[in-house]
Order: sequence, then structure tokens, then C-alpha cells
Amino acid sequence: MLTYHRLGVMPKKHHIAFRKQEGGLYQEHCITRAGFERGYSVLYHVNPPTREVITEKSALDGTKFVPSAAPNGELDFPRRRRHLVTQEIPSGGDYLNSRAAILYNKDVTVSIARPTEKSNDFFSNGDADELVFFFKGRGRVETMYGVVEFEEHDYVLIPRSTIHRFHFDCDEVYAVVFEGHADIQIPAWFKNDDGQLKMDAPFCYRDFKLPTHMPWTPDQPLPEPDNERGFKLVIKRMGRVSDHYFEHYPLDVVGWDGWVYPIAFNIHDYQAKAGLVHLPPTTHTTFASNSGKTGVGARYIICSFVPRMVDFHEEAIPCPYNHSSPDCDEILFYVKGNFISR
Repeated sequence: MLTYHRLGVMPKKHHIAFRKQEGGLYQEHCITRAGFERGYSVLYHVNPPTREVITEKSALDGTKFVPSAAPNGELDFPRRRRHLVTQEIPSGGDYLNSRAAILYNKDVTVSIARPTEKSNDFFSNGDADELVFFFKGRGRVETMYGVVEFEEHDYVLIPRSTIHRFHFDCDEVYAVVFEGHADIQIPAWFKNDDGQLKMDAPFCYRDFKLPTHMPWTPDQPLPEPDNERGFKLVIKRMGRVSDHYFEHYPLDVVGWDGWVYPIAFNIHDYQAKAGLVHLPPTTHTTFASNSGKTGVGARYIICSFVPRMVDFHEEAIPCPYNHSSPDCDEILFYVKGNFISR
């Protein structure tokens, strides 16, 4: 995702025996992207990660959590520009059942989540990378790669299939969730040929929050489930949602290393570019689907429009407003302050 990272304990090389002190082997678990063509991480579990005891359809299936196609494939006509007043979407429920999908196409789904309740359930999205922008809220996300702390106006990027669970340290949470069916990445054109962020990229490595520690360590007893069925893991795959129960703690990873893991980034650390006359919106790109070195052919981009000096030529028209982009769907989420389109 960003650079090589490691946490916990692991053997000297991957694919060799890693023995428990009490006997037996830790279970090596490889997570790869694009088959074996891109980044990967190697994790070590106490128990086989496949050892589930119950699988059933989830109550979340067929709800506002998962968008459904219009009846008979019909679309809403006439087409209109729309102002979605997302603050009027009711709050309530936990992080998963409060999520309401409001916009979607084949590349990305955008949802609003306004949870008010704690949940002990874990979640894994097998359909998409998830980028969660916290308009309001702070806390931590426990994952199989470790714990990432986040605060208001942070993006939290969670790779596809990552088992995770959010904990909130506040009364009000208001999140925008991007499910990237085409993956969500640091744009390739911000990196040099060595894979390092360029010095003119809009952020640097010091801006990112990486997993800091594992949610559990081998010197502690493994957590016990809080009910007879076991630990509940909600999995989304091919647009359907199912519940999977495990006797063992799903985050029983003692160590890992690699390039696939969650990160957080605060929008206020984004370094906006300024120009003598107006620059196109793509100069504000923060995350993008997988694409080439220049961004040509990116399935979608996510931009951060932050305060900057605006178009300072003496005859400049600051932010010329009329613009048509017929090859792209565009949405804006207003966070704070004044923006030219308002």
C-alpha cells in the first residue's frame, strides 16, 4: 500500500516452520493482491483462519447496507442534478447496520454511516477496498495487521478482505464509506521508479498513520467469545452478506510483514497545489484506483479540496465553474468552510 512494514514476531524466512512454545505450528497466511503480481503480506495465526463453525445468511443482506439494482433494470428518469442532504440520514445502530448506500456504479459504492451503538462483530469486505472518511468521530480500528488510531477528518484505508472492527471514543460518528470495487491506492504517479513517494507528492510518509501494535500478543490469553455461537465475522462477497462464526478470536495473529495493511491519513495534511491560473480538479487527487504512471485510465479518483492560494494571475477567473465531464460521474462532499461551488 505505502511501504514495507512489520509487527509482532515471525520466523527468519517465510514458508518455513514457525513453532509455538507449547508445541505445534503457527499458521502461515499469505494475502496477495492481483494474484501474485502486486503487493502481499504474510501473517502468522495461532489457529487456522479457515476454522469456522457456523455459516448463515446475514440479516444485513438485502438491506440498505447493500445497494440493489432498480426493478427490471430500469433507471430513474429524467436525469437530474441532485443535492443529497446526508445529515438527514438517521443515525442509529452499529457501524455495519447503520451504513446506507446512497450512490453506486460498477467501480465504487458510496455509503453514509452514523452509528450510535457499539458492536462486537468483525467485518471483512471481500468485494472492495474500503476508504472511510470520518467527518465526525475518533477511535481505533482493530485489524489482523494491528491497531490504527484515527481522529476527525481522517481517511482510514482498509484493504480488501481485511478482518477488522471499529471502536469509537466519542458520542457522535458520521462517516463516508467508499467501497472500491476497483482497488483504492496511493496514486502510482506520486511515486518514483523505486516505489518511493516523490518529493513533490501532496503528502509524505510522515503524514500517514500505520498499525502501531497488535490487538493481542502471545503473552496474553486469547479473548473468549461473548456468546455460545462464537466470534461473529460478517463477510460481504459478490454483493451478498453472510455471517460466519469462529470458536477462536479472528485476530489471533502473532506477527506479519509485507506491503498490504491498513493506513490512516488526515485531510488537513494534504499539500494542495496552487497555480497562476486555474488548475484542474485532478491536481487534488489523494487516492485512486489502480492505474498507470500518469493516471490515464484510472477507474476513479478521490480528491481533497483543501485551503490553498487560488488562481492569482491579475486577470484570472478563480475556479471557473461551468464544466462538463461526460466520461465521469462526479460527487462532492462538503466538510468545512467555504467552497467556490456553493
